[in-house]
Parts: sequence; structure tokens; C-alpha cells
Amino acid sequence: MDKRPTSVTVISVIMIVFGSLGLLGVLAIVDLQDDPMIQDALAQVDVPVPVHIAMSGVGMAVGIVSGVAFLLRQGWMRFVYMAWWLIGFIYGYMANPYWILSMPMSVVFFGIVMYFLFSPKARAWFGGKASVAPAA
Repeated sequence: MDKRPTSVTVISVIMIVFGSLGLLGVLAIVDLQDDPMIQDALAQVDVPVPVHIAMSGVGMAVGIVSGVAFLLRQGWMRFVYMAWWLIGFIYGYMANPYWILSMPMSVVFFGIVMYFLFSPKARAWFGGKASVAPAA
């Protein structure tokens, strides 16, 4: 299968765009961390601020790199993305006092992404196979 599935393209672009915006947000927090309002928000996180900023930055970078890798047909990156998502999910549960508000949406988004990245068409494309066998 030579043509990239549309779902892979859409997911990749979403990951690159939101990862880039998130990375800009992390950089803004780094720049504004002396602001009292930012300090109040960061004080609610149960981990040291540098660790939280590093985890956030790495998470956004993984999203960007994953999106680019998916566009470049790097199927192994699906597993790296899955592993990082699990690490981020556990970290978010431990560090974010409002995790119950953000985690359901995160789980839904992750489920949708995994469904399409491991669909028969996507698996065939990432595997470089010529065609996809029809479902029975």
C-alpha cells in the first residue's frame, strides 16, 4: 500500500499542531514563571516545578516527533507514543490535582488515535505491504 491512509495524515497533523502549541505554552510558562499567577498555578502541582516543566516539554516534543515519524512511515513510533502516553497518564494522575477533569478526554483521544494507527490499512501502510486483505 503506497498511499498513506487519510487517518494517519489527520492524526499526524493534529499531533504536530497541538504538540507545537503545547510546547509554546511550556516555553511561555518558563518565561513567566516569576509571575504571581503562574506561581499560584504551579504551586498546585505536587511535584517540583522543574520536573513538571520538563515532563510537559518532553510530552509535547514526543507528540511532535511522533506526528512527523508517522508521516514518514515509522510504524515503530506507534509503540513509543503508546509508552509515553502511559507514562504521561500515570504522571498526570500523580501530579495534577485536577486529573479527573482532563484524563477522560485524554483516554478518549488516545483510544481514537490507537484505533486508527492500528487499523488494518494503517498496519499495512506502516508495514509496507502492497494491499490490505478484506475483512471477513
